[in-house]
Amino acid sequence: MPVEKSPVNFMLPPKRMQLLVEKSSSKYYILTRPLMYVAPVKIGKNFMSGPNVQIYTATHPLDYLKRRTTDFGLPVTIGDDVWIGGRAVVCPGVTIGNGVTVAAGSVVTRDVPDFAVVAGAPAKIIRMENNPSGN
Repeated sequence: MPVEKSPVNFMLPPKRMQLLVEKSSSKYYILTRPLMYVAPVKIGKNFMSGPNVQIYTATHPLDYLKRRTTDFGLPVTIGDDVWIGGRAVVCPGVTIGNGVTVAAGSVVTRDVPDFAVVAGAPAKIIRMENNPSGN
């Protein structure tokens, strides 16, 4: 999805936006976080996050000549029962599975499987949790 560039060739800073998060089958809550989005951000049920979590979908080509004229976005998907600690960063194109815990300050650059606990920059799996429902 192309992003319109300004005449001086820079992307606008992240906006504060209200994001609708489904908390249960019958209730919805609004989550306000700084996001830079040009592609969909899907967040599952029972999502929790600490302060200053950053979710980005905007990205750029690595080729410097293409970067002068092109921006694009990759969707981010966050599963059910995910907890993302404060100041964590979720990069474009990442899928975070169900039941995942992301440690504070982590930078998630790759997909995270269900029930993983990740930490670090870049985030790495430090352990796997048991699936409490047995599925």
